Amino acid sequence: MKTIYKHTQYGILLNFVLLVIIAFISYGYFYQTGSKPLPIIPYIILMILFLAILIVFYKLTIIIDKEKVTAIFGIGLVKKTILINQIETMENYKIPWYAGIGIRITAKGWLWNVSPGNAMLFKSKNKFFLVGSNEVDKVIATITKLK
Repeated sequence: MKTIYKHTQYGILLNFVLLVIIAFISYGYFYQTGSKPLPIIPYIILMILFLAILIVFYKLTIIIDKEKVTAIFGIGLVKKTILINQIETMENYKIPWYAGIGIRITAKGWLWNVSPGNAMLFKSKNKFFLVGSNEVDKVIATITKLK
């Protein structure tokens, strides 16, 4: 299908925090700081864990074609597709800063975001799904034109 709209939002705060954690753990391992230095196996496990989180959640891309809206985290291992003909209503929804980032369940349904701020609230047949974006109005306008 031909892409009608595509936007990528990077999780700057999450990426920064993960890179600081990776740098801190690496510094501790390579300089063997503290009274109990970090052994190689826990270091490798921690690096794999934090690098995997970084690769999977460093950005959120929203792609719209004629039939569906797709939200893709990072390199594409985690994605969600919503068929446009199943969307009953859409609205701009403000996400409070303390709600956090990532994938989680909220009172309004599943929320996917990489940054606090606005999200699109999609309602379809007793299901609610929120996708964070800094271009909510453009996404809603694009989907409205396709309906």
